[in-house]
Amino acid sequence: RKKTSNKWFETQDSISYWDDFSKPKILYREIGYQMDACLISEEMYTNNKCYLITGESLKYLVCYLNSKLFNKIVLKNANLTGGKGVDFMNTIKIPKQVDIDKFNKLFDNLFDDAGAIIPEIDAKIDSLIYELYDLTMEEISYLELS
Repeated sequence: RKKTSNKWFETQDSISYWDDFSKPKILYREIGYQMDACLISEEMYTNNKCYLITGESLKYLVCYLNSKLFNKIVLKNANLTGGKGVDFMNTIKIPKQVDIDKFNKLFDNLFDDAGAIIPEIDAKIDSLIYELYDLTMEEISYLELS
């Protein structure tokens, strides 16, 4: 252990990202066969088996990360038993030329009053993702198969 001025119960190192826990963020778990990313606006802390993403266009990004394309194609390159961290996420190329407002509106209407995903809205989000990649009907059919 290195010598610090911290009390015995405080972390040894100061972290530069401590205020990110108070910002709107995408939270996702490191281990799992699906991304299951969620958008959280309130302050929240997590352990080392979850990751958070802050920044701009979070609604679009959470839509992309939870899309069928991401979960069936991109995520297969991750170690699903503990490899969805920074190294994996840094390899992902996310389309930037998008109509963010379309994704924001769909995301805002994605959940019913009980908090369940509305399948029709979810399908519209996937369709927008397919358009970003100009997918053929054959490619879309592959992604739609569960």
